[in-house]
Amino acid sequence: MSNIESVKDLQELVGKEIDFFLEDDMFEVEGMVKKENEQFIVEITGASEHIFEIAGKFLEIKIENKKTYLKKLDSNNEFSIFINKVYKSINNPTKEELCALTAQDICEFFRSSDETIIAYNDTTGTWLITFFGDDLPSGKIKSYKTLEELYDDCYPEMKGKWEAIYYKFETWHP
Repeated sequence: MSNIESVKDLQELVGKEIDFFLEDDMFEVEGMVKKENEQFIVEITGASEHIFEIAGKFLEIKIENKKTYLKKLDSNNEFSIFINKVYKSINNPTKEELCALTAQDICEFFRSSDETIIAYNDTTGTWLITFFGDDLPSGKIKSYKTLEELYDDCYPEMKGKWEAIYYKFETWHP
């Protein structure tokens, strides 16, 4: 799933996490897509308090006319949403797990705890890892020929919770 517009069947999102914006709202919302009783549901797992007041914790997700909507389960209130990112969390990934994900065309990984990014650069044919921090506001980038080489060289930094990115709207690497 390289492009969210290519999602024709919500089954593709089941078991994945999504970051999205409700129509006309500037706060990003995090949720998990599930399927219950033939209905596709988003459980909101991270949001500001006003989002929970407006939308609740569980909503039906649907696609109509190439747009994505969430519908409250207890009313007909419906919200148009913009999906910013589709991902699956992995904890302390092994080199083999990351390589298996790249075989599924996943070429970006993100660790939100320190905003470290691993991404494949199509232009140069290299894997990049970018480290951010208070002392590195614009990031420190290291480049590798293979993901295996990157993993081996950066092994101590590979611990933690990473997001395997299936789709994202923003661009992180040049």
